[in-house]
Amino acid sequence: EDLLELLVRRFKLDDLARSIVATGYTDIDPLIGYETDGKVVIREGNRRVATLKLLLKPELAPQRLQAKWQALSSSLTGDDRAEIQMVSVRVYPDIDSADLEAYIGFRHVSGVLEWPAEEKARFIVDMVDRHGWSYKEISERIGSYPKHVERHYIASRLIDQAIDQGADGAENITIGVLLRALQTAGVSEFLGIDYPGNPKESSYPVPEDHTEQLE
Repeated sequence: EDLLELLVRRFKLDDLARSIVATGYTDIDPLIGYETDGKVVIREGNRRVATLKLLLKPELAPQRLQAKWQALSSSLTGDDRAEIQMVSVRVYPDIDSADLEAYIGFRHVSGVLEWPAEEKARFIVDMVDRHGWSYKEISERIGSYPKHVERHYIASRLIDQAIDQGADGAENITIGVLLRALQTAGVSEFLGIDYPGNPKESSYPVPEDHTEQLE
């Protein structure tokens, strides 16, 4: 219920619902899932899944919005209702599937539904930590450039380093602003940051003799 409330509030499910009511549901853009404990968990397409659930069962909507969703549900034709009772999902064997991660990365780091800088950077760090991929391997899978991947990785790890160091205000760093700052030669030089092209050498991008500058 909390997740549906969040999706309704932040992701304009009613707009998608009106589109489905008007033109029907299409699966040109596949739902993506992975198997766990005998179930399929949706990794990509939760906005669509939530919308379909609410159209089929408007009583799942937050109480204050149930009348709206009841009206949308009532507008579905019988054929459209039957069509969304069961939808196709491209299923990967597990959440750590390299092919699944590559698809998600391409879609949100370089593709049509681009994530903000924070989500991009965290995704790249996760790929390094879980798969041990190089910047080149990540860039090939997500359709980006190794230097672009490295900048995001270093910025994210720099924030982690500042938090670990207990730097005042580290939790409030905005990664998009940090990325722009690090492109300024003076900032990188002040912090002693290099770009060696290898994530193993950048887990803590600010060297020990520059920790005061990081503070």
